[in-house]
Amino acid sequence: MDRKSADRIIVKSNARMSMVLNWYYKNRDWLDKAEFHAPMDAGVIELQEEKIEMTFEAKGGVVEIAIYTAVKPHLPAVVTFDYDPKTWIANNYRIAPNLPKERRDLLRMVMMADKTDMKEALKYHTLMLFMAYYREIVTVEDKGVRSRHEAKKIQRDKTRPLPLIRKQYVIEEFDEKKLRLPGQKRKYTEPEHEVKVRGFYRHYKSGKVVWIEPFSKYKEKGSKGKKYEL
Repeated sequence: MDRKSADRIIVKSNARMSMVLNWYYKNRDWLDKAEFHAPMDAGVIELQEEKIEMTFEAKGGVVEIAIYTAVKPHLPAVVTFDYDPKTWIANNYRIAPNLPKERRDLLRMVMMADKTDMKEALKYHTLMLFMAYYREIVTVEDKGVRSRHEAKKIQRDKTRPLPLIRKQYVIEEFDEKKLRLPGQKRKYTEPEHEVKVRGFYRHYKSGKVVWIEPFSKYKEKGSKGKKYEL
């Protein structure tokens, strides 16, 4: 995956990431009962304060996760592994081939002791859930045009238009106490132009939870502008 042209999720601070993780732990009883659906098939998670970038890409039932240092982005991934969101199992580890054998062995030991792989997989897992349930807290901006060749590389569904615009998703500040519970409605202001809606979970009064696929809304108003918020 080309990190420069991929869609990107921005987490500006460790405190903000911790808030998302806390939200998950407080609600995991009902979150884990629903089938896991990621609103994005592939992209980059940028943990700015940690100076870490993490790519993710759905591949045949698992998600390939690669961890990079953001200090020197030209370096290859430190470690790459496959993660199954349904079972929470990570396997098929690939250590950076350019590292000396002694450093690769040390990295494996550190990962085993610190469980680095599962910490990063947990961040991916919770961010996907948070973006699906709390779209209004995620600001979306257009960040440049992809070439058709780049777009075809990341196109998962041939029936949908090519993703020619690169998106940047910023997890905004939020008050944990004000996060709505499942089924509660939020205030909504109708936009003046067509918007793209990411996939999300819909909760019914009966308790049923249904995954809604991405779709376009307000098509009759036409497209306008390059920046919008969910």
